[in-house]
Amino acid sequence: MSKTRQPALSAIVSLFIVLAWAAPASAADGYQETYAGIPSSSFGCDDFTSMLGKDTPSLNDPAWGQACFYFDTDEWYVLDKQSDGRSVGVQWRLIDGSRSGLIRDKLGAGVNSILNKSYPNGTAVKWRIGHCNTSGGKTCTNASDFTWQAGTLCSRTSTPGGYACQW
Repeated sequence: MSKTRQPALSAIVSLFIVLAWAAPASAADGYQETYAGIPSSSFGCDDFTSMLGKDTPSLNDPAWGQACFYFDTDEWYVLDKQSDGRSVGVQWRLIDGSRSGLIRDKLGAGVNSILNKSYPNGTAVKWRIGHCNTSGGKTCTNASDFTWQAGTLCSRTSTPGGYACQW
């Protein structure tokens, strides 16, 4: 290879590497962790967008976690409600199957945590809440590490009002 072509090839390779690393964080799926914060949405959590995590359906059983999806800002709110050594997580997927992921709150009990996603307008997202204990070698980075709550929700993104459905 000539000496004049080598710098040009190096520049092209460097540009490719920079572009590959410059992908927007909001488009990432798979395993992600929440960060401390409060959702910026003007809507609150309601029966269509919120789910409590409980070990039994009894009203007397305390909830170990709460998750809420804000359709107007594509934000997930996750709250660990018990100091029990378990992490709270949300498994989600778009109804059309094009994207899916696992969101984990490992900030501890009582810390408001959020994660902002960017979903296509007008699509629906299916999700469920679960908890994971890192004992026994679990990393809590895979859906199979979690115990999932029954009664999964479906919410329409970017459209007020959701509808209930099963995972």
